[in-house]
Amino acid sequence: MNRQKFSKRRLPSIPFRVLVIGRANAGKTSILQRVCETTESPVIYRTSLNVDGTKRREKVILHPSSERGEHKIRDELVFANHEGYVFHDSRGFESGSEEELRRVQKFVMDKSQEKKLKDRLHAIWFCIPMDSERPGLDMLHFNDICPDRNEVPLVAVFTKYDAFMHMMRCKVEDDDDGAGLPAENQAQTVFENEFLSRLDEKHKYVRLEARETLR
Repeated sequence: MNRQKFSKRRLPSIPFRVLVIGRANAGKTSILQRVCETTESPVIYRTSLNVDGTKRREKVILHPSSERGEHKIRDELVFANHEGYVFHDSRGFESGSEEELRRVQKFVMDKSQEKKLKDRLHAIWFCIPMDSERPGLDMLHFNDICPDRNEVPLVAVFTKYDAFMHMMRCKVEDDDDGAGLPAENQAQTVFENEFLSRLDEKHKYVRLEARETLR
C-alpha cells in the first residue's frame, strides 16, 4: 500500500448526532447554543418521502403563535454557524406520558441501527433542571430510554445548579435543620441523595454550574 497516498486521504466529515431530552425550561437551548458558540436559534429540517420513494429534506418554519415547540423528534436541529452537530429534541417525561416514552425508545432503536455512521445516533443528553423540587418527575424513565441495551451513550446533564445553590442558601437562612452545616455541604448531600441515587452506576453525568464539573 502506498503509505504517502493513504496519509493524504481525507476522512469523511460526520456530524455528531445527539438526542436531547428534557422538559421546557430545562436549559436545553442554552446548552446547545453554548456548545455551538452561538446565540442564534437552530434551523429545523424535516425529511419526508417523495412519491417515488426518494427522500427530501426541507426546512421547517414554526409559527410562534400556534406551533411553537411542536417540531417532531425526528426533525434535525442544526445551527447555521456550526456543522459539527445535528440535534434531535424530546420534551421529556414530566407528565409521565407513556406515549412519549415509546416514541423516544423507537427513535433510539431505529437510529442506533442505521447502516451509515452519519445517520446513527451518537449520544443522548438527558437534561435535568436542579431548580425543581420534583426531581423524580424530571428523571422519570431515565433508565428506560434504551430498552434493548444498545451502545448509545446516555449522559445525565444536571442544569441550573446555581439556582439550586441559591435555594439551598435560602433554606439554611430560614431554618436550623442543617445542624450548622454550610449550604454547599447540604447541597451536595441533597444532590447525591435526590438526584445521583436515581442513576445506574454505569451512567455518566455532567453538572453545569459557574465552573462546569464533569463526573
